[in-house]
Amino acid sequence: MFQLYKDRSFGDYISDTIDFFKKFGKHYFKNYFIVNGIFLMILVVLIYFFSKIYMEFIQSSVISRGQNPSYVTEYFSNNLPVFIISFIIMMVLILVISIVNYALPSLYVELYEHKGLNFQAKDLIASLKKNFGRLLLFFIASFFVVLPIFFIVFIINIFLCFIIIGFPLFFITLPALMVWFSLSFNDYLLGKNHYFNALGNGFSMLKNNFWPAVGSSLIIFIIMYVLQTILTMIPYLFGVATLFASGQNLNDPANASDAFGTLSVMMIVIMVFSTLFGYIFQNFLNVQQVLVYYSQLEGSQNNTQNNEIELIGSDSE
Repeated sequence: MFQLYKDRSFGDYISDTIDFFKKFGKHYFKNYFIVNGIFLMILVVLIYFFSKIYMEFIQSSVISRGQNPSYVTEYFSNNLPVFIISFIIMMVLILVISIVNYALPSLYVELYEHKGLNFQAKDLIASLKKNFGRLLLFFIASFFVVLPIFFIVFIINIFLCFIIIGFPLFFITLPALMVWFSLSFNDYLLGKNHYFNALGNGFSMLKNNFWPAVGSSLIIFIIMYVLQTILTMIPYLFGVATLFASGQNLNDPANASDAFGTLSVMMIVIMVFSTLFGYIFQNFLNVQQVLVYYSQLEGSQNNTQNNEIELIGSDSE
């Protein structure tokens, strides 16, 4: 049994996140890929084809640059409708995947709170459908409310970098904003509060447990980033090693074309894997943020103590 309502310290946020996936990782990711897998597959296929077209365009533009200087302009002019439609489809798909990916950990934990592990992917899908309108509203509102705040803080940090202090502030303010956004999101989704009330509650929760919440989130993010980098660098290193081991004379146009083809495949694979791993590893950070939210509820509502009192009362009967 995993304890959701718990007063957690800095170390608890990290250890409990790891413990969560040790206990429920198989069940969690099974349902995650059932619900979000189809969207991820479509996105990966689109990224693959777009990357392939882009790399072929780069190769063709380099080869024909001397013969046709206006090649780039003609290429985009002839394919402008395709680029616009593809861009719109990609943006809509990314928005849907981002909403689903961000909401799934919260909805999963909510179902676990009420049902244990006695639920399936269809329950998650039903919960997503039920809340999708509110989820869409939250992200659209955040685009106009929260995103400008992120941008302003980022610009201030950039200017502060000129007096050194901005560098360490990056590692405090940006994770703090991320935690605030996540706490507000969970209060909006799980607490069923209105948007601006949720933003206010999220800020209060952040103030009450600032350093443990922000510090642990930064550590989880660094771990995710390192793992993602290692996994995406494997095909890159393999491709570079293959390229140098071939011993081809790159001054030969035919060999140079083959080398560019190998490089293109390597970059496409890296882009596909980077996107896929990015969404998957995001789950670790999102679950950790949900645990921060439940810890704040425990601090304000004493759910564990109340449950224990209720159990004592039921035992005495």
